[in-house]
Amino acid sequence: MCSKKIFTPGSRFGDLSNSTSRLQKSRMTARNSNDFVNQKRLKEGAFNNIFLASIFEHVARKNLKQKYQSSFPYCHLSIYPACNDFRLRGVLKEVKEQLNAAFKETDLFKVYQTCDLCGFSSKLKQTPELLALRSSIYSSEFRKLLSDISGCGILSDRVDCSCNIYCQGGHLLCHDDVIGTRAISFILYLTDPEETWTETDGGALELFDKEEGEPLPRTYPSKFILPNWNKFVFFEVKPGESFHAIQEIFGENKPRISISGWFHLTDSKFMLTKHASREQLSNKADKIFNPTNRISRSIYELSNIYELSSKDISFLSGWISAEYLTKENISAIRKNFLSDKCVQLRCFLKPAISENINAFLFAKMRTGKSAGSSRKSTRNWKVVGPPHKHRYLKLENRGKYFLNDVEVCSTFFDLEEFLFKSSAYNRWLLAVTGQIVSESKSAVRNFRRGQDYTIAHHDSNSKVSQLQSTLCFVKADSINEHRAWMSGNFGGFECFIPTSPEVEDIAATAEVYDTTSNEEQLISVQASFNTLSLVQNKEHDFYFIKYLSKFAPSDRYDVHFCYNI
Repeated sequence: MCSKKIFTPGSRFGDLSNSTSRLQKSRMTARNSNDFVNQKRLKEGAFNNIFLASIFEHVARKNLKQKYQSSFPYCHLSIYPACNDFRLRGVLKEVKEQLNAAFKETDLFKVYQTCDLCGFSSKLKQTPELLALRSSIYSSEFRKLLSDISGCGILSDRVDCSCNIYCQGGHLLCHDDVIGTRAISFILYLTDPEETWTETDGGALELFDKEEGEPLPRTYPSKFILPNWNKFVFFEVKPGESFHAIQEIFGENKPRISISGWFHLTDSKFMLTKHASREQLSNKADKIFNPTNRISRSIYELSNIYELSSKDISFLSGWISAEYLTKENISAIRKNFLSDKCVQLRCFLKPAISENINAFLFAKMRTGKSAGSSRKSTRNWKVVGPPHKHRYLKLENRGKYFLNDVEVCSTFFDLEEFLFKSSAYNRWLLAVTGQIVSESKSAVRNFRRGQDYTIAHHDSNSKVSQLQSTLCFVKADSINEHRAWMSGNFGGFECFIPTSPEVEDIAATAEVYDTTSNEEQLISVQASFNTLSLVQNKEHDFYFIKYLSKFAPSDRYDVHFCYNI
């Protein structure tokens, strides 16, 4: 079944490691900029500076600037250690004992986040060290230091930061942070000072180099920065350049805690947005439907528009389970689809075909061998990017395959070309959906655990209604594996977000997330083995596949068709 996923809890810090996740859709909404800034003015000098005095000295400042300017793949700096250790431990203690964190999950991230730390004067007695840290970060002395090192210009005293907690499975996908007057992004890590953070724990800050001559990130990160205790990392926010991500957290009961946020420019006239990732995601000029298959209307000329000929049934019965070819079942499926605009058909392919596919894809996992999740691209599979929009493998070299992928690739090629592009299948599609499709584009995709996803963006929506058809394959032999996919906790599900031109226009100028929007029409389709999902999305709707966790039972494979109606 297609389902809706809503989750908006608030949790005390100590409860986070045991929580379960659901998808929460967030929309961007604008606030009155004058009120927003006025509420966040910070009085200087209320507390002693928590940062180490040594980093403000002339020689240290000069060395930090040189290190910043020579960094790769773009200018950034790690100051380590950055703060007085004793006082920072006090900050961590207050965060754990006094702050509430709300679970937030979108196509881009999965995180627990506190409220903006601008409004904490009411908790003066309970959080003196946290307030001291906030005052230190936005002090004129520290702002001047960062401005001198980066050369970004004069920074405002506007407070814009929060505490972010990434538990196992938490992540933040590739983006460049360009929104409004943001000038500097920063992170101060508050991970457990008594435990060393290693590569096996995940959670690294990933920095992406640009494609040569293009304002686009390369497919994979060029540098990883581990979130060590008392490390302060910052970089200048630049459109089409400051691409970064937070790697999925792998460690169990080892949350990645940080205070992170932005410094803003005092003058908005210096703000640049051309080539920003948000601008690229909302660029309507990119929204071009390039069909790979045009469908003649003559194939629908039947005595009864919803009936299949004996010849159609004979052809389809070589591929599709018999239960989906009877008049009674076709009529029932059509009734459900017209009512809900979505339907999932389990055990879609005949057992003889699906069992072979299951063996090809997942037999290696049963023997304890690699399932190929670490592979990038091969002569058969091409990696699709850029990563601020999507990353997955797409089947290439059609008709001529190499290495030990021959059986898998040939089977998927036959499904795409001979079944789904056949006239008989298009007539069956009409019979079960009541929709005449005119053209389509398709792809055979492999979403790898711990690597792949798609982001909701204008390339994923259309000015016309569309029919999305996806035949999915994941490992779900056991009850636990099936439950894992159904929970949605490990990603890999399809999600359809209804929107409108008005909402898109608001989103284009917004600066903060609003997590109170109505989600009644949001559709999530869980990954399931040998299951065909059919979803009709209206014009302007967005579509994405949620990041597939390293802890998912398997990779996700699918044959995806997008039809214009």
